[in-house]
Amino acid sequence: MTTPTPKSTEVCILPQMNSDNIPNIAVLASGGALRAMVALCGTLVELRKYNLLDCIMYLGGVSGSTWCMSGLYKNKDWVEKIEELEKCLHETLTQGKWETKKAIESVLEAAEDECYSLTDIWSYFIVHRLLNQVAVEAETYQKPHAGNYVSVGCSQ
Repeated sequence: MTTPTPKSTEVCILPQMNSDNIPNIAVLASGGALRAMVALCGTLVELRKYNLLDCIMYLGGVSGSTWCMSGLYKNKDWVEKIEELEKCLHETLTQGKWETKKAIESVLEAAEDECYSLTDIWSYFIVHRLLNQVAVEAETYQKPHAGNYVSVGCSQ
């Protein structure tokens, strides 16, 4: 007896699927600061390479993965432009300029009222750099067949 391959299973299941009973698929991303942001971006790029990104109805995340998601709000056709986001993110992390003076002033201002650890300060600088480089728009776009969704782009 042979084990069915994923491709043969797909061929067997597709004719039996009822178009009114297609499952809602969600991608949920974890937190974890920079690691989570990079991981979600890489996951979305790989899903796109295998033509699976169009199957997703919901995209959710917490903490660091939302840093990646915030960059998705720029273009309504983010699925087609996910590779551009990845390149933009790579450039931002490796070559981008940022306003060090403004970031330091903000940290010093916040530190007047609170006690912060070195980890808090490092996190602030990372978030300040990334989220000031990747524009977040308030609009949410509507994908004709899949409900609300977000899009990708570089703010430069």
